[in-house]
Amino acid sequence: VFVHKEGIPVGRSAAIVMLTSFFDELYFAVVFPIIFFVVGGDRLFDGPMGHELMLFASIGYGIKLAYLLLLSYGLFLNPIGLKWLIVKIFSLPGLRRWRPGAVKAGTDIVRSAIEIRRYRPMFWLKSFAATFLSWSSRYLVANALFLAFFSISDHLLVFARQLAMWIMMLVAPTPGGSGFAEYIFSNFLSDVIPVGASIQVGTAAVIALLWRLVTYYPYLIMGVFILPKWLGRSFGKKEPVVSQKAN
Repeated sequence: VFVHKEGIPVGRSAAIVMLTSFFDELYFAVVFPIIFFVVGGDRLFDGPMGHELMLFASIGYGIKLAYLLLLSYGLFLNPIGLKWLIVKIFSLPGLRRWRPGAVKAGTDIVRSAIEIRRYRPMFWLKSFAATFLSWSSRYLVANALFLAFFSISDHLLVFARQLAMWIMMLVAPTPGGSGFAEYIFSNFLSDVIPVGASIQVGTAAVIALLWRLVTYYPYLIMGVFILPKWLGRSFGKKEPVVSQKAN
């Protein structure tokens, strides 16, 4: 809806949203297993909460992979069939209140499938490359923050844990992972900080706050100022144009 309100046709706006989601999930589905085997599960999920964190990451990865497979099926193989399945699911007792939204989502998938058939191979290559650079840069923010204060010897491990944290945040019990993200960051990355063991967690907590100030809270602050104005401009009532006849 937001993209369409910027003047982009419905079919193309639906395709943009669906493909953006597709490339995001493809990044996690491809990169996380590679990082897991390169770094090693024992090192990636080291520490007293290692088993619990691995479980969280596994559940989050499973959800992302299932969503990617479902989206791929709808976009590339059988969009009408997926729409039918979605509508049927939300026609069940207890889910019927969301049926109109399900119909809309199914229609968006069909429109997106029609739109993406026009795209050439170079589009797919460039889009995935842009997605890869975008997400990787986001995770490297933690590396940069550590470098501002310490000399870190294993940057790949820091990057890998950032990736695992983001997947874990998918199943976090709080909106945006608030509180959960800071807590996991403090405990999950404290052992890479080259300071005394007694102050590692406290130091990591300070860096976790800086990390969220850079990567999360600016979006909330900007949204407070930008979203109301945009909603007023895009959805507000427009004064009718009254034509005056020449006397």
